[in-house]
Amino acid sequence: MNKMKVMLIISLMIFSSFSFGGQCLSARDPSGSTGMYPDQQVVVYAADSLKEPMERFKVLFERWYGYGSDHVQMHYAGSNKLIQEITEDKTTPDIIFSADYKLIDDRLVGDDYTIGDDYTHYNIQFARNSVVIAYRRNSKNSSIINGDNWFNVLNQSDVRFGFGNPNQDPCGYRSVMVFALANKFKDYANPSIFDLISTNSNIYKQSNETDFDIYSPTTLTPTTNILINDHAADSLESLKHGSIDYAFVYRNQAEEAKSDDPNIDYVTLPNELSLNDAQYEEEYSHIRLTEFCDDPARNKTITLTPVVYGFTGLKVGKYPDAASEFLKEFVWVTSDEDLPSYHNDRILQYMDHIYPYIPSKRTTISDIPGYILDFGHIGGNQYRGLTQKGEI
Repeated sequence: MNKMKVMLIISLMIFSSFSFGGQCLSARDPSGSTGMYPDQQVVVYAADSLKEPMERFKVLFERWYGYGSDHVQMHYAGSNKLIQEITEDKTTPDIIFSADYKLIDDRLVGDDYTIGDDYTHYNIQFARNSVVIAYRRNSKNSSIINGDNWFNVLNQSDVRFGFGNPNQDPCGYRSVMVFALANKFKDYANPSIFDLISTNSNIYKQSNETDFDIYSPTTLTPTTNILINDHAADSLESLKHGSIDYAFVYRNQAEEAKSDDPNIDYVTLPNELSLNDAQYEEEYSHIRLTEFCDDPARNKTITLTPVVYGFTGLKVGKYPDAASEFLKEFVWVTSDEDLPSYHNDRILQYMDHIYPYIPSKRTTISDIPGYILDFGHIGGNQYRGLTQKGEI
């Protein structure tokens, strides 16, 4: 039995049971009494695609520690937008959960630990996701769409589809990049695929045989054929209300919508396009998107990577101890799929866990807070690199 399993078994021995949503849960009581920071409200920024799992965890955490329902203040938006609020608007959240771990690396940690030194010094990857195309069962041509013909369906003149704003939302820029990626693979190799984006918005490209550069200006000006929302969650709402026929979202969002509304379903994309498979990282690395390309003060270039989420505690936050208390329990409750579950699934249902937790390439073992190391997720032979297929 490996060290991780032993630690989990020991942890399970200190669980107690309580009821949540009509189910009997085996749950950890971390303190046995009230929490240590009742007067400190933890401010958490989180990607909009994490709203349902984070709301579930927030309820559990506040019950475990005897806190009121306003102890944890959640704020959801596209991860780009959230980080822009921190770096440009100088907001002071305690924690951020990003749908793209690279945004934390590049904008909060920085290349040399000086650019982002005021924000954080570590970045923990914790989950994977994939891009899918959601639809209503009565959407135009929904009876025939699949992972091979999706472009032909979206290219119909009477079909309208949507995605998040590439300047604010990782799912938005990843959705646009999927079109570029489809241009590169032989099964799709068709220069007109990206034209569906560029002819219906101000987003444009420059490409050659190896590289594909996408430029997203401040004003996107979509035509009536596409709808660009602030983030993917809004695109999903537009789909539900019939404003569009198809929406590019993450798989967990599509599954959550499908479980709530039997009229919603989704198409999975082939592995090379879903952004879930690390074996295609080399192909991804040749696709880049520059956000706010017409604004020298704001433009930044993003290189396509697999959909991997990251979190960090922020130095600008007001309550680092209360934030650590929150993150410690998040690490614990999402640490293994064998732990007792609720709501018919794990906290991060419909998402793939990165197990064990993997530090980002700019985070060393010595940077990781002790409460994460205590659970044995990082270090020694358990450390695995991002590019090893099957280990992320």
